[in-house]
Amino acid sequence: MKHLDKTTKKLASYSAFAAAFTVSANEAHAQLVYTDIDPDETIGIGDSYELDLNDDGNTDFQFTINTFTIPSFFYTTGTAGLMFDAVIPRMLVYPDGGNSVNASTVSGVYGSTFAYPYVMDNGDVVDDDLNFKSNSTQFMGIYLSVADFPAEGSVYPFANYGNWPNKSNKFMGLKFEVDGETHFGWVRLSVNDLEIEIDDYAFNATPETAVETGVTVDVQNLIPAHLLSVYSNGNTIHVGVNGLHAETATVKVTNMIGETVVYENLNLNGMTIPVPYAAQGIYLVNIVADGAIFTKEVFLNK
Repeated sequence: MKHLDKTTKKLASYSAFAAAFTVSANEAHAQLVYTDIDPDETIGIGDSYELDLNDDGNTDFQFTINTFTIPSFFYTTGTAGLMFDAVIPRMLVYPDGGNSVNASTVSGVYGSTFAYPYVMDNGDVVDDDLNFKSNSTQFMGIYLSVADFPAEGSVYPFANYGNWPNKSNKFMGLKFEVDGETHFGWVRLSVNDLEIEIDDYAFNATPETAVETGVTVDVQNLIPAHLLSVYSNGNTIHVGVNGLHAETATVKVTNMIGETVVYENLNLNGMTIPVPYAAQGIYLVNIVADGAIFTKEVFLNK
């Protein structure tokens, strides 16, 4: 696990360790885009983390842990009469724009409402039947802690509130907008003491189509990454083949709503694929060779 030193970092779709794949879902033309984070990302007090589910350069959800302090809130009994500050760490989720989280709400003072994201289990369905909330600030957990106890510089949490404290390998249901269309997704999280661990995430590239928590790709059936190189330049996709051998191999290019724009046999000597009529945006290049798959996101423009 890696700890971030009070910085804001793009989620690991920009990391060399992140892998994005597509697989067929139960619904026709549905596509799951899955990203594994290796090593897992861990954020602590003062850290922030930006989740860009579809890797378009826009933050969809931000996770952060911040605190406020109440001076001299605690004291010890006896002759010493020592005073300790109260530190209140808050684990928060900020949905961007019209995005939302599967959550409950509680009414506060002056007509305000507070959202608390639900904890979901493996195999749960994320779709519009859930209770999505778009509150700008949502509380995963709130801790009541003592500053400088038991030693100076430490923070001792002894009470917590919210749905997520002490949950491991659970899921948060997400709904987000891409070019005015709604997509469903999930992120796998663990909350231990005063840290949030982010393991992996996925979303359905087909709009308004459900996704099941925990569904990933069988990594045993992947084409080794060193055998292929895929990149784009303008409206052309370049596929380099570096020693891949297969009886049958195809290449398919789809847009982010699951529409196929190119489907043809893969030239095992490498090939270029012009896509002159494609709209500007992110596309998925999916190569299948004797049943093994390789998927890469590319950006096409005119």
